[in-house]
Amino acid sequence: MGIKSFFRELKRRNIYRVAVVYSITGWVLVQIASIAANTFGAPAWVMKMIITLILLGFPIAMVLTWAFEVTPDGVQKTKSETDGAKNPNDEYFWVGIVIVVVILFGGWWYLTMEPTANSKSANPQQITDRSIAVLPLKSVSGGNEPLPLAEGLHDDLLTRLANVSDLKVISRTSVEKFQGSELTLPAIADSLGVKWIMEGNVQKGGSKVQINAQLIDPSSDTHIWADTYQRDLNAEDIFAIQGAIAREIANALQAELSAGEQDRIAGAPSGDLKAYRLYAQGRQELAQRTYGIDEHVKKAVDYFHHAIKIDSTFALAWSGLADAAASYYGTHPDTLSFLPVDQETAAERALELNSNLAEAHTSMGHVKLKNMNAPAARQQLEQAVELKPSYWEAHHLLGELYYKIMRPEQALNHIKIATELNPQHTRARHLLYDAYNSIGKPEKSLEEARLQKKMGLEHAVAIGGEVRALMDLKQYEQAQQLAEENLETVMRHWFNAYLVQITATQGDTLAAQNYLNKLETANVAPRYLAWGYWGLGKTQKAIETYQEIEPTDWEYFGAMDGLRRLGKNYPDVKESPEYKELIRSFYSAWSLNPDGSFPK
Repeated sequence: MGIKSFFRELKRRNIYRVAVVYSITGWVLVQIASIAANTFGAPAWVMKMIITLILLGFPIAMVLTWAFEVTPDGVQKTKSETDGAKNPNDEYFWVGIVIVVVILFGGWWYLTMEPTANSKSANPQQITDRSIAVLPLKSVSGGNEPLPLAEGLHDDLLTRLANVSDLKVISRTSVEKFQGSELTLPAIADSLGVKWIMEGNVQKGGSKVQINAQLIDPSSDTHIWADTYQRDLNAEDIFAIQGAIAREIANALQAELSAGEQDRIAGAPSGDLKAYRLYAQGRQELAQRTYGIDEHVKKAVDYFHHAIKIDSTFALAWSGLADAAASYYGTHPDTLSFLPVDQETAAERALELNSNLAEAHTSMGHVKLKNMNAPAARQQLEQAVELKPSYWEAHHLLGELYYKIMRPEQALNHIKIATELNPQHTRARHLLYDAYNSIGKPEKSLEEARLQKKMGLEHAVAIGGEVRALMDLKQYEQAQQLAEENLETVMRHWFNAYLVQITATQGDTLAAQNYLNKLETANVAPRYLAWGYWGLGKTQKAIETYQEIEPTDWEYFGAMDGLRRLGKNYPDVKESPEYKELIRSFYSAWSLNPDGSFPK
């Protein structure tokens, strides 16, 4: 009697049939329980308990089906085909049950205790006691109309909390990724690198609105604070609730509030709720922009402009309009005709309306950054950080400023903060791996570039960082393969330039010259060509090409990085008068002293 006999016995005892029926029934029960748990706001342990009981029931159902059968005379013990003799099939069965139990609970433990690649913390770090993520507020009124209100209040609450210097508050861009997520709160907290989670809901009924909020410790699934607020549906009452929630959270986390912070978390950003909802929608569109794609920027401009039409004194909306204008990639003057005002005018108006608004100083800092006025940009952005320590965008732009003026160590300090506050932001993560590479840590740069690619953030741009790190690690075969696979992407000119250097370094000068010819015939900008020239060893030609660069073109990452790498790879060129003059011209373009220091 062998294994074939065992499978026949499984069929005779209806094991297959019961297993299929039990699995389908269990799956249906889990779906129903999940819907009910979300509807009634059940804690995470309820679903864990239900799934655990269903899993426990499976081997029990199999044992009962093996041992008993339903007959016309009732439930009776299943008769063995061996007439009382020892049946080897019993041994097979019990071994199978043990294996099934191990697989079921091993898999359950892995899925619940070990976060997936997408849920692991994007920034491995020490989690601080006052770090918090405010999850998107749920709309529970049953219709679509209240949803913009919930989105607006979520954005406003994040804005208020980010003003508290004692708190580390994760940005909206990152937390909204978990809207509707099936991940547990501990997994979300781990992914975002925080100790506390705040969640809540908004319910609108007629002229009234009710906001429920609770502060949770995900590690124990316990509430340390919860409250319900019911007020009239008007701007004054709604924003008063928001200020109260922010104060309660700060108190619960034992954060000390300065007089200025108390004022900033208590104020009303606008006297009109519709204007604020439009502003929040504009910020949401702006957060979705990617390299070279302006659709979201245009939508954001439309939202901000409509908000300003409703409330012309709405400083945040003016700041949003300035940020949208700064984010637009169109370069021909005609492409900017859709903007109601230019970036600088919008930023100035925001500052006129509220000189203590961190967002307004950040917008003006962005203006100065785009105008390559490094001293003025630093002044504005540092003031923004002082006013709102958890404003990730101010840290991000400070990091971008320092990186663009060849100060990678200072850049890294701010970029790290930006990516901690907003782990999902593409451009900040792009700066992170380039800064690591610039300070001589290509292994860390490669790790960060691959993490960004794994997270699905700007795939081609992340691959560009990966290629640069592989080049610095002298892993040329991998670098070449990646670059060749991405020659049709938005990074195609850079990949061509990299391939000149990669193939030349490996001794294939014919291939290197072919890639350089492609750049020359494509009539690309000097910054691409210069990299190709020095990649092939034509350093004098590279110097001459860099000399052709317009002062405003030194604002591009690739131009600065190529010049830096030329000096790094060719020390004799770095000491030449031509190279030193290029460096002075570079600093002059950024309104810095000839040695790169800031004017006093």
